[in-house]
Amino acid sequence: MGNKVFKSFIAAALLISSISLASNKSESKKITELEARVKEILSRDNISRRPDVNDIFELADLYAIQGNISKAREMYEAGLSIDSFRFEYQLKCANLMKKAGDVNQAIEKYKSVYTYCEDEEDINKAKEQLLSLKADCPSQHRKKVNSKLLLFQSGNSTACLLMSYYPNSTRPRG
Repeated sequence: MGNKVFKSFIAAALLISSISLASNKSESKKITELEARVKEILSRDNISRRPDVNDIFELADLYAIQGNISKAREMYEAGLSIDSFRFEYQLKCANLMKKAGDVNQAIEKYKSVYTYCEDEEDINKAKEQLLSLKADCPSQHRKKVNSKLLLFQSGNSTACLLMSYYPNSTRPRG
């Protein structure tokens, strides 16, 4: 009986390790493909990089999961140089900076998120990090939203359109 249990245990362990190996190969292949894609993206001019910036952030996330802090940080910084309004990645980059011991750079990133981000969850994460590093929280630059209600009448039907916009904003908000 004990021998059957032992053989079953060994079979289960082998199955788990083969699944893990297949997963690692799949992840490795994905990273290799993304590395080639990101290399091509980064060879373009800045404007034509923008539509594919998510691939750069995806590669950064995969590097971070693997624990490759320097490559992850390099990719986050490359992505943020294309689209600096991606505050969730500003936070991830700041966290890696903090882990690497670049506390002053991390503080600057956290302050940027705290100051300019409009997502309360990300603002609170930045604030927590700033407080944990005993750094002052800067004042926030919240943008005031202006709204207009437009009514259209055509025959017996009336349509209503609510438009919201940020004054002096060059970046559309959705």
